[in-house]
Amino acid sequence: MGFVADYRRSWEFLSKKHEELDKDIESVLKEFSRGGEIKHWTYLITGVFGAGKTQLLYHIFKKALQHDLLPMYFIAEDLFGPILKEPTESRTPGRLTEIADRRIKAILKAVIENNKKALRQLLNPRNRQDIQCMIEEISDRFASTRAEEIKIVVLVDELEQIYKSLQDQVRADDRSPLRDWLDRREYLKFLAIAPASIYEMGKADLDRCWRIGLPAVDVDYIRSKYFPNEHGKANACWWLSRGKPRFVFKTIERLKAFDNRGKPLLYEIQSFVKDLDYIGQEPSLVPPVVLNEIPEEKWRFIVDMRPIFTDEEQSRYCINVNIFQDREDQFVKRLRYHFNLEREEAVLFSYYFITVLKTISDEEGFIYLDSDEDLLELFALSLDVLLEYEHANQDVRKSLGVFMKLYEAFKNPAKVIQCLTYPSPLCEIKTSRKKLPLSINEIRRGFPFPIMNPI
Repeated sequence: MGFVADYRRSWEFLSKKHEELDKDIESVLKEFSRGGEIKHWTYLITGVFGAGKTQLLYHIFKKALQHDLLPMYFIAEDLFGPILKEPTESRTPGRLTEIADRRIKAILKAVIENNKKALRQLLNPRNRQDIQCMIEEISDRFASTRAEEIKIVVLVDELEQIYKSLQDQVRADDRSPLRDWLDRREYLKFLAIAPASIYEMGKADLDRCWRIGLPAVDVDYIRSKYFPNEHGKANACWWLSRGKPRFVFKTIERLKAFDNRGKPLLYEIQSFVKDLDYIGQEPSLVPPVVLNEIPEEKWRFIVDMRPIFTDEEQSRYCINVNIFQDREDQFVKRLRYHFNLEREEAVLFSYYFITVLKTISDEEGFIYLDSDEDLLELFALSLDVLLEYEHANQDVRKSLGVFMKLYEAFKNPAKVIQCLTYPSPLCEIKTSRKKLPLSINEIRRGFPFPIMNPI
């Protein structure tokens, strides 16, 4: 992987959920290829800037070719933008469909005729090298093929760049300028959009899409590939990037160059943080860390986030992440019992709870929390991460109200402690010199998420 999308780079499984997503897309393309029943004709890939939307579209492009499907990759402005040059009275959803379909059919004709000059004009007006690679591949594969034998997969990137203009200038009463085009069933469609625009999409457009939220990078991936002997740096990398792929890889580079041996000076930490990118894009843009929310004497743990030894022993909550993963089914049952969750809801929360546990654990897989408040905040923080990554998930939508109510339920110490300790302990109280240097509340306030913390 790397900082920016690259067609020549393979799409990696950055987490278990990335692997599941790959299988789902494989299944959709396979069904379309063999002429089976298609449940959804349009998929909307969502994620903030740097979440990996373009790289996923490139991956779908390659997988479509493997299934003998003709993929066409567009920047949204190139496919839909010509409608804005039409006379005002002609700017309708129907006319937008005509313009987009005319371009797609022209590309199909150019592919069959192996007319690469026409393909460059139609698919790559910006002269991007990655799109040029795509043109070469589809030309070689489908030249001289009969049109009726070709099934098309349309990939549309950067929809957020033009959607607001389409809403303002295409005459659609429901502010859903794409509704007619999205209803088309001649080809399978995958669109990518930044979350800020999801809230602005017309309901009719949004309801015509099955939404795919991009997962977080798993901290285990960061550890194994980049910081096998620096557990605290791997954890820090996850939090400074919030698990967003582009920011993960940029942060890895900065952390590798940062010497945090000993005790870094405050100005060194401050300079390091300033060198990192803000996460997301306007209007939901957050800094890599809000230094004002973390006491200065703890700043050095921003780049080495793991339990540390202290001078005094103290009774603390101790969780072994490895044992917790082995007994996850117990945790799911207890979540259902104590918080009245459906099994799917409990399984999803458990996944993100374990995700968070791993990002604050030490080399042996232990975390140590000082107080009941830390334990309650741990549950709330896991919910923050769940909602950040699953808010656009169509399967989760019906449960969003349930998850939002959990914030109040997680304020009940008795329920939370029982959930972890009874009838057999998933969390033990032990006397230990080890502790997490940042409180969970400091982590929540110091590392806000783009979607969960909008302006």
